[in-house]
Amino acid sequence: MTGPYKFVKFIRVNNDNNRDSTLYKDDDGKAYFIYSGGNNEHLDIAELNDDYLTPARVINTGTHCEAPSVFKYGGTYYLVKSACSGFGHNDDDYAIADAMMGKWKNVKKIAEGPKSASTFQSQVTFILRAEHGGYKDRPAFIFVADRWNERRLDDSRLLFLPVTVHRKGEISVKWHDEWDLSLFDAQQR
Repeated sequence: MTGPYKFVKFIRVNNDNNRDSTLYKDDDGKAYFIYSGGNNEHLDIAELNDDYLTPARVINTGTHCEAPSVFKYGGTYYLVKSACSGFGHNDDDYAIADAMMGKWKNVKKIAEGPKSASTFQSQVTFILRAEHGGYKDRPAFIFVADRWNERRLDDSRLLFLPVTVHRKGEISVKWHDEWDLSLFDAQQR
């Protein structure tokens, strides 16, 4: 995965501006390009052809947001996202769906507990899946977020916090001054 890489082609889905985007590859091998379109007026998902270079079909999720990040757990797709605030932090929230190209339902904000205002002064950038211990059937998910320094963007930081997947399928992120992957062991019981 370290390259070398070469530029293949430029793609602009639906001749839109395709801002603040991410890629997601599902466990069936299908890949998706998720992006804010229409100057951040809507969030679209483009299912990619088998070559991963051209869109096969596109849906509008009905969500107005930026900074999309997708993961799947227990047959449910989770779309963690930020309000459109540029480099400013806000209360990130999430939506769920039974299929990537299905109907997305907004659920609630993701950060909970003390210090949770404005998602711990950050903006989601990615949800990292981490295998840990002997729990292949229940992986750990890590909330990775940008803590933008608007005065000096080159001095911005990343925030890493554990995602809790609750029994009813809801998710949340709580503040931890320190933590490691063993924190997820308690969630496995």
